[in-house]
Amino acid sequence: MIDLVELLTAVNDTGDSPALAAALRSPLFALSDNCLLEIALHLRERQTEGKRPATLAKLFADEAPDFAWLAGERDEVLHAWRVLRELRDIRARVPIVEVIERALELTGFEAVMIGLPQGPQRVANLRKLVELARGFEARRFFSFHDFIIYLRRLIADPPLEPQAQILGENENVVRLMTVHQAKGLEFPVVVIADMGRGAAPQIPPPLLSPLNGLLICDTDGSAQDEIPNPALVEYRDELKDQDDAESARLLYVAMTRARDRLILSEGGGTDVWTRKIRKFFLANGVDAGAFVDSGAGASERELTIGNARIVLRRPDVIPLTTHLREPAQHPAAGAGATSGARRRASRRNRAAASRVRSALSQRAGHESHRACRLRSMSAPIPVAS
Repeated sequence: MIDLVELLTAVNDTGDSPALAAALRSPLFALSDNCLLEIALHLRERQTEGKRPATLAKLFADEAPDFAWLAGERDEVLHAWRVLRELRDIRARVPIVEVIERALELTGFEAVMIGLPQGPQRVANLRKLVELARGFEARRFFSFHDFIIYLRRLIADPPLEPQAQILGENENVVRLMTVHQAKGLEFPVVVIADMGRGAAPQIPPPLLSPLNGLLICDTDGSAQDEIPNPALVEYRDELKDQDDAESARLLYVAMTRARDRLILSEGGGTDVWTRKIRKFFLANGVDAGAFVDSGAGASERELTIGNARIVLRRPDVIPLTTHLREPAQHPAAGAGATSGARRRASRRNRAAASRVRSALSQRAGHESHRACRLRSMSAPIPVAS
């Protein structure tokens, strides 16, 4: 987007040589460094002779510039001059979005972008810029210059906004979103991950009750021991009940997004949603927690509750010896190798093997977090509040 902003700046301000140079060097016109250097040397020579134009901006603002002195890329420079000329002519007569669309058409910028890494995303971002200009134009009282200032502010301080979407809603893709973003949507398969993760610890803020006002605890003695405040305890319990109810509503929303299959993963903890799911199983005569924690017997258990076919599965654990190899015994480099050198090589091999075992132990520790995945094949399971 920066290249296009530089071009729009050069179109708006015929005296802005830095913006023009950036646009000429960008993929919009792709003039080489040697070509720009030749132009700069020519302008310096003219300035020394006291002739005009003496700047890059003035050269491209000339009515009929003569680029016969260029040793190469003359056609490319003339094309850039014609594009600038046309865009400057229509700038005051057409909406902003038409200037941008015409610039993309004359430069073939989208065709260039599609050939670069992440090409489809680059093109989608260009089209998002066009829609941004369309919305800006709808406000009526902003000018072309105002739009350029707005774009430069976006570049200097990018907003927390996702890139333009390049795939349709119904294509065969995985969509990652929050529960709030998923409200009102439905998917064939839904995965709810890390259900056992608890909320981040927070410092309890001063509580302001609508009924009793500010609630604090008084202190006593030199140790500043807190004196219990029943109203404070009661209000904290009320807030906790509200949080639990909101958590249950969010879990219900998340689970009911699935049409055919629902996969629930506990992750590394047993907090919040994991407790609700295990409580649901206990209410239906199944101790899911004991099945996951026992580690004995079959790693998978199938059952039916209501209209749902459910599969409980323990997490997969990679054995430590799967990827562990003993270090190879290297032969002596030559007849002159000493026993001391062999001993040092052996110590290095043992140290390397120890580091491998340590790394694999850490990896297995991370991957052996207990998880319980529940799959619903026909209907979502109601949440037991």
